[in-house]
Amino acid sequence: MKGIEIIGQEDLSTVECEQEPDSRLQTPDENPLGARDIETQEAEGKKTPGSVNVQKATFSRSERLSRAADFDRVYFEGKRIASSALVLFFCPSGGQKTRLGLSVGKRIGKAVTRNRVKRRLRDVFRLNKHRFKERYDILLVARRGVQELKFREVEAAVLDLFRRGGLLAGRTDHLKTG
Repeated sequence: MKGIEIIGQEDLSTVECEQEPDSRLQTPDENPLGARDIETQEAEGKKTPGSVNVQKATFSRSERLSRAADFDRVYFEGKRIASSALVLFFCPSGGQKTRLGLSVGKRIGKAVTRNRVKRRLRDVFRLNKHRFKERYDILLVARRGVQELKFREVEAAVLDLFRRGGLLAGRTDHLKTG
């Protein structure tokens, strides 16, 4: 290659330097699964030292009201409790789990606003479902004004409706209403 000068070739050593162990490489005594192994053990119910057995706060398909017939049954046969921001309809279900359905009409706002309200209501259900009684079908209908509420205010409104409807299981004196 004419005209190209390679700089620094004389500094290269032909003797390989001693390699230090790479901190990214696994040593034989390390767990090959890392943190995933702890999650697996918790899912299987095994206790690791210092771990807490916590259920994941999820909202699965089996916990959703999805069929129009289910919505109609809860709406027409269920009990109704209202607040300024939400209306709660509920009735016993034949299934094993408590299921949630949401109704957020166009009067609440445009699609972005309606989706935000639905997301907040689903999160309130997901984070507090361990407090609710089992085997109920629940329908939450949003009213005007719910879109202005902050998440904690929506959560307080939902928990107050559940308390008034007798859907909270166990001790409820730690809940603030108001």
